[in-house]
Amino acid sequence: MQIEEINCFLEEFGEPDHAEQVAPEVLEAYSGVMPPMLLKFWEEFGQTSFAQGLIWFVNPKDYEFVLDLWLVETPLDEVDTFHVFARSAFGELYVWGEKSHRTLEISCPMNHIFADEIKQYEDSPKPQDQAMGSFFLASDPEHFDLTDEQEALLFHQALEKLGPLQANEVYGFVPALCMGGSHSVDNLQKLEIMPHLAILQQMGERPNVLAMPDDVGSFDLGDLE
Repeated sequence: MQIEEINCFLEEFGEPDHAEQVAPEVLEAYSGVMPPMLLKFWEEFGQTSFAQGLIWFVNPKDYEFVLDLWLVETPLDEVDTFHVFARSAFGELYVWGEKSHRTLEISCPMNHIFADEIKQYEDSPKPQDQAMGSFFLASDPEHFDLTDEQEALLFHQALEKLGPLQANEVYGFVPALCMGGSHSVDNLQKLEIMPHLAILQQMGERPNVLAMPDDVGSFDLGDLE
């Protein structure tokens, strides 16, 4: 694929693990909603995982219910229409803003939402492919991983202990971190992703909304309004 940003992603993550072909009607449904760059990615590689299941590109429709659960009662729910386009092995969701052309990152295990300030979602949007290209260019394996209590990366520990994930599975902490569970591979299980993410949202308090990882500082929901 002769798109620089995607080629950089492929150099970092390698070829896809396996692909689920995206039906033409799905590509048509998201034309004008998701960036052309992402649609070309879907068309060539399908909705697939990379790096042995560390990062998965998904059908946004499958995640509509879970996304609504996580954004309800936050100001973010009112400023745009959002769509999940990728998720990590641990259930972190990467979300596209249809009107703003900005992204969110929802860390379901940590009960955090990483976002830009509300006024930036209301400003004139960047071109779709420029914004999505930033996601591909900024991606590196450590960004999609979590660390244990000794700051060691968890993904390959989980892969070795529990085996590879299926498309409907996630490595989940049991008990959940919000219930006092530890950041340990011994506290991880393979779980069905949709029920697990829904249960995490119901277990925790209102998610903490923090500045995007590359930004400095954090703010709570009151600052966003």
